[in-house]
Amino acid sequence: MRPAWVPRRLGAKRHKVLTALRDGGVALRHHDRLFELAQAHQVAAPLASLAAQRQEEVPERWAERLAAVRAQNLLFEQHLGELAQRLDVLGVPWFATRGAARLFDPLIPDRLCGDVDLYILPEHWPHLERELTATEGFERAVTRGEANRSTRHLIWRPGVTIELDMHLALSPFHAEGGAVYEQLMRRRVRNAAGLWVLAPEDDYGMALIEALIEAPANRLRRLWELEALHGRLKAGERQRMRRRFGLRRWASQLPEFVFRRVQGTVPMQRPEQLMVRYGGLSTLIFASRRPLHQTRSSLGLMLRRFRT
Repeated sequence: MRPAWVPRRLGAKRHKVLTALRDGGVALRHHDRLFELAQAHQVAAPLASLAAQRQEEVPERWAERLAAVRAQNLLFEQHLGELAQRLDVLGVPWFATRGAARLFDPLIPDRLCGDVDLYILPEHWPHLERELTATEGFERAVTRGEANRSTRHLIWRPGVTIELDMHLALSPFHAEGGAVYEQLMRRRVRNAAGLWVLAPEDDYGMALIEALIEAPANRLRRLWELEALHGRLKAGERQRMRRRFGLRRWASQLPEFVFRRVQGTVPMQRPEQLMVRYGGLSTLIFASRRPLHQTRSSLGLMLRRFRT
């Protein structure tokens, strides 16, 4: 049985069709049968949105998915400014990434924000947990094996249930804190909604780190966003990003390469397969400019993370 985090296999032919749907090379109404695959790769709503912008006919289930995504995103948008204020009052640095950041800086239209990913320094977590859980509407959500992981979870209910993932490190395979993490906190910027987010170089770097770690189970949506972030930067900016995050020149090509060769194939179908659990770490180490250092830094974390 395929693990829940591994999407359906996307072969070269269908990959090409979904890309053509994004770029307007073919009409959505002629490819309604690809809905479930597009949904699995988190591009159904964006493709419906792009088709509507081109004034094409949008099949019913694509239109329904687009309406549902827009409704949830609107609910989230209405509360993120309040969340930013609540976090700022606590006096600790933080920044938002992924869906929350993309709501106000869309790389592809109508990308679902399913939860809110927030990054904090690990030493600030006890204070933040204590203060927020003492506030009405916030609840601590404890997951199994959490002591050995780099993410903590809160539930916020300002009239709608919003999951807050509090990340204490760049990734599950980086030691908590560190010089790069502290640099990101110093370089963060405010967006129009009041959220602290990353500057373009760091935004791309974080997205690339995430794509490398998730490489065996990436979805097409992530690759499209990564492509858009890459296109925002000049060559010199990309080079600075690689140095800051300790990545090799070819690191940006690895997520797409692994996606085409590995994602959804037979070795990915069983949860106990090492490739599912450790393939992302292997990709990260291969992309690292300091692979031995990265291996030492990650090995203990990796063993603890998947021990239970």
